[in-house]
Parts: sequence; C-alpha cells; structure tokens
Amino acid sequence: YNHVYVFDMTGTVVHQVTSGNWDVMDFYGVGEKGIVYYSSSEISAMEKHVFSISILPSRKSTKKQLSTRSGTNDATFSSSKKYFINFNSQANTPPYITLNENSGKEIRMLENNQKLTEKLKEYTLAKKEFFSFDNGTGTSLNCWMMKPADLDPFKKYPVLVAIYGGPGSNTVNDSWGGTNYMWHQLLCQEGFIVVSCDPRGTMNRGRDFKHSTYMNLGKLETEDFIDFAEYLGAQTYIDKARIGMHGW
Repeated sequence: YNHVYVFDMTGTVVHQVTSGNWDVMDFYGVGEKGIVYYSSSEISAMEKHVFSISILPSRKSTKKQLSTRSGTNDATFSSSKKYFINFNSQANTPPYITLNENSGKEIRMLENNQKLTEKLKEYTLAKKEFFSFDNGTGTSLNCWMMKPADLDPFKKYPVLVAIYGGPGSNTVNDSWGGTNYMWHQLLCQEGFIVVSCDPRGTMNRGRDFKHSTYMNLGKLETEDFIDFAEYLGAQTYIDKARIGMHGW
C-alpha cells in the first residue's frame, strides 16, 4: 500500500509514518511540530478523507481525521499548514467548500451551492446507490446503481453499464458527477437503470489490486464485467437480454 515514510539524507528509511490496508492518495506536506497532512482511502476506496499524523513514531496515536463530511474531500493547505480549504462533494450532493483550521475545525463556509441544491429539488432525481458484489474469485468489487425514481419492482428494466475499467482510474467514487450525473438522470427518466463497477486494476485498494492487470490488460477487467453482467441479470427487476455498455 502507498504510505508515508521518513528517510535520512543518505536515502535510508528511518521509519514508516502511516500504515494499514489502504492507500495514501495525496501528501500535503509537514507543518509545525512535525505534523504530516495527507489524504487517504482509509475510510473506503470509494471515499477520500483528509488526515494529520505526527512524523514521530512515539506520537502515532495523534492521527486525526480532519474532513468531517462523507464522500470525496480534497484539501488545499496554506504554506504554513495552519489552514486549509476543504472541497467536499458527494454522489448526490453538489460541492461544499469550507475554510478550516489545521485541527479540522471549520472557520466558515465558502460555498454550499444552495441555489443549485434547491433547483435540483424541483426534479424527481434518481439516487446513486453504492454496493459491492463478489466476482466469483472471492474479490469484492465496488459498484453504484441509479434506478428510475418510479421503478416498479415487478417490471424488468434495460441497463447501461457506464465504465472506464482502469488501469488506475476509478468511476465508483462518492463524489459529484456533474454533467455525466445529469445525463444518467435523463437515462433513468427514460426508463433505464445505469450502473458502474470498478474492476481489478483500479485504484485506492493497494498495489496488488491495481497491478493485477499489469502486462495483461483486458483479461481480468473483461472477466469482471462479465461477472457483473451475470450479477445484474440475476436481479428480478433487470432485463438480462438488454444490458449495454458505454465508456472507454
């Protein structure tokens, strides 16, 4: 897994600062008293959160989660690392931007997209729902699904699988999708179910998961999407003869 280490000036590792079965995603730098600021997938590979931790091994217990809102959080720190702007977004909620102290305490809200949020309430929008399934090899894959708001569980619906499929790029993120999100809403209003899945080869789940497709692109990802289609086809409300795929 991708983690933060301390090296001496000869290039020798002194000690490891962060550890666990998750990836450090961004390294924001070191502030006063040797506090390291970073983001990681510790909460979930589908989320991103901002943390701080002491660079000293004896003070690892000082690790603190600075982002308080679920979803995807990106931070821009001041040069002194005393303050940061937190950019938060969630799958069904537009971006929410705040100014924070390096303790995580919110100083003030900078943008809450209230006008957009109120406008979206005028529409009957589908909710993006997250789930996972076993691809048959014992590997759990992260997915999301958007169903028509008026879905009838006794009817069968066609499905669009919206993919990227790696390597090293995820589509199953708890973050605001912008124009794609609104396009998927249109498809739901037209009677489609829209889904996505992050197969083997995607990010934020460690090196082995990401590198499983290295020098072998197209094989494991295809197998995962076949398994995904079979999983979808087994759902009572999905027409397994009408599953399409669109993406890169």
